Amino acid sequence: MTWNIKIWQAAAAGSIALLLVTGSSTRLGAPDVSPVEQSPNAGMDSAGTSYLWDFGDGSTAAKRIVNHQYLRAGSYEWIVTATKNGSPCSKSGSITIGAVSPDFKGAIELDGDPLQNGIVKPLLGTSGSETMEETGQSRPSDETAIGCTTTVPATGTLNTNVQFAVTVSFLKPGALIEADSIVGNLRYVPPTGSKGFFQGSPLSESCRQSNEARFTHILSRDLAVMETEVTRRMWSNLRAAQPTLPADPSYRGWGAEMTRPVQQVTCQESVLFANLLSLQQGLTRCYYTNSTRAVPISPSNYKKTANPYCDFSASGYRLPTEGEWEWFCRAKSKTPFSVPEPQYGSGNCACGNLPAFDGVAWYCATSRNHTHPAGEKIANPWNLKDVHGNVYEWCWDWAESYPSGTVTDYAGPGSGSYRAARGGSWHEDSRYCRSAARYSGAPGERWSGYGFRLCRSIL
Repeated sequence: MTWNIKIWQAAAAGSIALLLVTGSSTRLGAPDVSPVEQSPNAGMDSAGTSYLWDFGDGSTAAKRIVNHQYLRAGSYEWIVTATKNGSPCSKSGSITIGAVSPDFKGAIELDGDPLQNGIVKPLLGTSGSETMEETGQSRPSDETAIGCTTTVPATGTLNTNVQFAVTVSFLKPGALIEADSIVGNLRYVPPTGSKGFFQGSPLSESCRQSNEARFTHILSRDLAVMETEVTRRMWSNLRAAQPTLPADPSYRGWGAEMTRPVQQVTCQESVLFANLLSLQQGLTRCYYTNSTRAVPISPSNYKKTANPYCDFSASGYRLPTEGEWEWFCRAKSKTPFSVPEPQYGSGNCACGNLPAFDGVAWYCATSRNHTHPAGEKIANPWNLKDVHGNVYEWCWDWAESYPSGTVTDYAGPGSGSYRAARGGSWHEDSRYCRSAARYSGAPGERWSGYGFRLCRSIL
């Protein structure tokens, strides 16, 4: 079987790209059977040849010509089998689809380095490398033949063509991944790409803290992130399904409505909530008592486990790392907040006279000394709400000084005394609600400003 792989078309920014895979299979031992063009999408053509595709994402098709849509970034193993007179001939390959940045211009690369503006690497077999123009105009790549030889009984000869047109729907940052039945909307957060982002604040940022020294952080995981912080209703709904979850720790005087974020929650309780939510939703739990992953964090051990282990490769819910949190809070912004605020400065970094920031955050100038219903303020550019203010959000990292240089998927030191918390709260100055501002607390500490937001790795 000889396969030709070719770029077919590039799409406009953030929409779709088409790849065409064509192939033919020849067996010796009997007269050739010509391809049947009249019924390209039949499960079996008029010459008695049947077709079955498995795209590696749980989808199949019994057609000769298929146009399949991959909805998420990832690596997929596909296989197509053509069968004649009970004799099959199969061909398999792989396609790796990366994330795409908002300023993607339609450039696609085969087996090459990621492009500066669009991290998109469709890989099929061992195709040649060819980069299309970033203007969105397409041109074909070099074709690469991949041979497939199969020995079969001489009951007939199969000579057929199949086509595999791949439609890749790239998720834009902030796109809705799904609506979880307990914790609501999950929004897409892409990896940073090979250049990473600056985590921390520049020396010129007003009212910064000394523990915000910048470093370059490369994040490799696609994430599904809760649109809002965990609310009291979400806590109640999970507890109804998982009665071993402790009672809602929130103090009603700081916000009694069920739509308000949970507060006074400990980091330990956040980890337990994540594991119970994963269990309830049929996902693999992320948190264990140690790296052997033999004993998951549960209601019987969550307080006793001083240094739990996080399996970042699991499909379940977890706390974001500090780097992941700052990346999705910033949503590529480089200013003190995810929204530009020209009034912010060294003489105005506390409470008030920040009209743009007031629109996105519940803090000392806007909160009236209590929390507010989650999601009432304007979202950041990636459709995430309350990343500034309302309640601090626990993160996974043990709080320590940042590393230097360039680091990939940094998750803090292996042990410590305090866990990171980010975003500021309803009673904090604006300076403590900045994207780079860092706070921390002991894992079992209970305080009016502590809440959390969960994420999942998209596998």
